[in-house]
Amino acid sequence: MQFILHGDFKYNGSSSSCSDAYVEAKNYNTAKYAIISKTKAISGNKAYGYCRARNKNTGTEFARTIWISVSATGTVTKSS
Repeated sequence: MQFILHGDFKYNGSSSSCSDAYVEAKNYNTAKYAIISKTKAISGNKAYGYCRARNKNTGTEFARTIWISVSATGTVTKSS
């Protein structure tokens, strides 16, 4: 399972803002896992992605929140 967040940012040299985001979920083992949901959110200079999946064998659900941002100085940071 791989969750990927894409963000479109505008940077003018002194500030930045996120204008759009897209969450991608890649399921490399469809026999074992099911993607339940994927959601995006934007707040100022940060894009968020939230993904939920379920283990089909055990019924266990798991979730992950990922984010990426661009600072006022143009530095890109992301969740680990």
